[in-house]
Amino acid sequence: FLTPGTAVASPFTTGGCETSSTSRGWGSVRCQHSAPSTSTRGDAPTPSSTAREGGGRSSGPSAAAIRAQRAYEECVAAREFDPVGVGRLCGITPFPTTGTPARPAVTISPGEAARQAVATLDLEVPQPHLGPSANELEWGFIPVGYPVWLWTTGGSTHTTQTTTTVEGITVSIRHDPPVLTWTMGDGTAPFSCAGDSPSYRPSADGVATESSACGHRFTKLGRYTPSVTATWTIHWQAGPDSGTFTETLTRSMNEVPVGELQSVIDRRG
Repeated sequence: FLTPGTAVASPFTTGGCETSSTSRGWGSVRCQHSAPSTSTRGDAPTPSSTAREGGGRSSGPSAAAIRAQRAYEECVAAREFDPVGVGRLCGITPFPTTGTPARPAVTISPGEAARQAVATLDLEVPQPHLGPSANELEWGFIPVGYPVWLWTTGGSTHTTQTTTTVEGITVSIRHDPPVLTWTMGDGTAPFSCAGDSPSYRPSADGVATESSACGHRFTKLGRYTPSVTATWTIHWQAGPDSGTFTETLTRSMNEVPVGELQSVIDRRG
């Protein structure tokens, strides 16, 4: 472990040195030599050596380089600093034979763990439907003012509960059936309907009828893309901590053509 005033060598590969310090009073000397420099104190010079006694260059790191590398690893292992602080104090580039030093473990709050755990629920928006479709009508479009039925099928509409572990935190999560909100794409305000609304059933006499649970009338010409948005309330528990939040997803339908019927008066005879 290091004490204030200790200079820590950082292993660079080209010439030059610089001295820096941190807000905690730690001093460091970064030398760019062919091998890491030795540790020293204060403003003393920082020698570096890769030469054998008697001349010539060694094929591997010198004893001084190895000592500097060990000091570097001990500095990182102390784990007393944030990643930026570790980089300033210990040097950013490790000795080539040791690989990149591991970052300190990231900790998250129980609430954040619960939000990540929602992915295990595989939430799916129900498929929206509209009836009668334009293809079912003799005109090939939905007439302005014509009553259409709206309903959904499938999706995550039942209460589901699961327990999972996220970054060491065990979280139990549960969702209730979603609130389904329809947006018709024609400028009218969104509205909510029950998830068990009945599907379209044509009347026996062919007369247009209103849905008893969820319906709509388009009021102007155009081509519109209705969609349904599901909003789930998520309840979570992680040890003594608990809470709720919402998860929202949207699913769209195919484009719906809306036209206008014209009355023709025949005055013959």
